[in-house]
Amino acid sequence: MADGIASIIGALKDLRVSTQVSLATTATALILLGATFIPGIATLAPGLLEWRAWLLLAAVAGLALFLVGLGADAMRARSERRNVVASESALTEKRILTLKQLTIDEQNRVRTFLVSVSRAGETYTRDSTIYRLMEQGIFEQVGEKFSRGSSERFSVSLSDWAWIYLREHPELLGITPGQLPPIGEEITRVRERGGPAGGTT
Repeated sequence: MADGIASIIGALKDLRVSTQVSLATTATALILLGATFIPGIATLAPGLLEWRAWLLLAAVAGLALFLVGLGADAMRARSERRNVVASESALTEKRILTLKQLTIDEQNRVRTFLVSVSRAGETYTRDSTIYRLMEQGIFEQVGEKFSRGSSERFSVSLSDWAWIYLREHPELLGITPGQLPPIGEEITRVRERGGPAGGTT
């Protein structure tokens, strides 16, 4: 029951202020209208009976405004969902196009990580190709930079969306499915975090 009440409160919070006011007006008018039928109310509140017709009118008007507002809120929510879907679709197309337009050098670098089970590895901070791939969202930095010998390095990993799409379309990098390492349930786990099937690609 507590969950049901919490859901109702959450749904009311999502309504516009005008819709909330209409609902509150309707509820208040109905409560006061119901009070006019309580035996002995004329003695306790003599003026309340005189407002019965106005209370009924307020309840009807408030209910009408609430229903109109509820419909408008539903249309607004549907429009926002359509915009989100359209935005995600455009992002997906942009990312796929990026993968299809990789230079030979970039393809070679991505290919090295794709055939690795871990998808991660070390690179030099002077590696301009990796930086370009990071700017495109294909790679992401993992952890802080560190020094090894006389060079400064950092770890990078293929982004979830790029890894999933390239696992499904290895031909973009000139790889056959047989060249990809087995991954068990890894692709399912990554999808749950937000791969192509999760709507973030």
